[in-house]
Amino acid sequence: MSECIVCNEAITNPVCMGCVEEEIKAWLCEVKPELVEELYTKTEEIDSGFGETSCILCHNWMSVCTYCYTIHIFDWLKIRAPELSKSFRTIFNFNYFFY
Repeated sequence: MSECIVCNEAITNPVCMGCVEEEIKAWLCEVKPELVEELYTKTEEIDSGFGETSCILCHNWMSVCTYCYTIHIFDWLKIRAPELSKSFRTIFNFNYFFY
C-alpha cells in the first residue's frame, strides 16, 4: 500500500480517480451536464499519472486517494455550482473531512 501524493497518508480505499470520476460524471449528467467537461479538467489538475497502488475496480495504478480527489472536486463544485454541494457531499462522502 502506498501513500497519497496529496495528503501523504496510506491509500486505504483503493478506488482510483478514473473510477470515481465516472460515477461523478453520471451524477453530473443528470443534474448539471454542462459541468462534465470541467470535471475532466479538474481531474487532470490532480492526476499524477503514476502510482504504486492498484485500483480494486479497474486495476489502474493510482497515487491520489479517494478522499483527496473527492475533496478536490467538492471544493470546485462549491465555487462553480454551490447548489450541488450538499447533494455531492451526501452521495460521494468517502470520508469524514467534508465540512
